Amino acid sequence: MKLKYFIAYVVLFLLCGFANAEPKEPNFVGKWSGLTQGVNYENVLNLNEVPVFYHDENITLDIVSQEGMVFAGYLNGKDMITGAIVKRTGNTYEVKMQSYGDNNRNFISGQLKVKGKIMKIIGIFNSFEEVSLASIPSIGTGNFVLTKE
Repeated sequence: MKLKYFIAYVVLFLLCGFANAEPKEPNFVGKWSGLTQGVNYENVLNLNEVPVFYHDENITLDIVSQEGMVFAGYLNGKDMITGAIVKRTGNTYEVKMQSYGDNNRNFISGQLKVKGKIMKIIGIFNSFEEVSLASIPSIGTGNFVLTKE
């Protein structure tokens, strides 16, 4: 094989490898904001409880640190939140998060869509408030859309 053909094959191989390289994980650090809607049972101890529906509630996410595919921050300025990016398909990533606040927990699942510089998470959450002297147990489910500012 002539040297020039060998060099051409090596260059082609390297270019194909770089063209097919997986992009770096998205940067979650920063402020996110959006809207949520959902439904709650505010007192699960009451068998006659009527569900409460809500629409267009503001939601914020402040991610303060990220290492690789995991991140941490605050939900609505107070509840601690942790999360992970679990898989990628094209420009869409699967995201799982959980938050903890004053006797409440949220389990969050969504898809991060990246289009140019715009990053948007669309997903659902399940929440519950624990039994304590200061609170009545409740449950809720809803959906949300968050956009990175």
